[in-house]
Amino acid sequence: MSEVSTIRSVGESGFEYLDPNGEAHGIQLEQISEVAILTTASGPFTEDCFWVVTTGDSRVITSNNDPLGEELAALLGKLPGFDFDEMIDSMSSVTEEVFVCFRRFGPLLP
Repeated sequence: MSEVSTIRSVGESGFEYLDPNGEAHGIQLEQISEVAILTTASGPFTEDCFWVVTTGDSRVITSNNDPLGEELAALLGKLPGFDFDEMIDSMSSVTEEVFVCFRRFGPLLP
């Protein structure tokens, strides 16, 4: 798995994160092309659930246990057509799976 980023802040229309090298980046909701939740078979005593946010040119992986994880989940839930059933199903998974909660069809906004 790619290295995990840390959420720095969550706003009304996007979030900032620190990549594994400590560099700050920002993503706006309109830039997001896909949101998935990756689960592993490692839980429940180690991190086993990760948000994967994909834009046209980047992919951010962050732990569901990130201190701002709940705020990130609430923000991503604002995406049109976000599949809350997939999110709920992912939280009870005990195997390695990918749950796609959102996929944007059509062009991304700049």
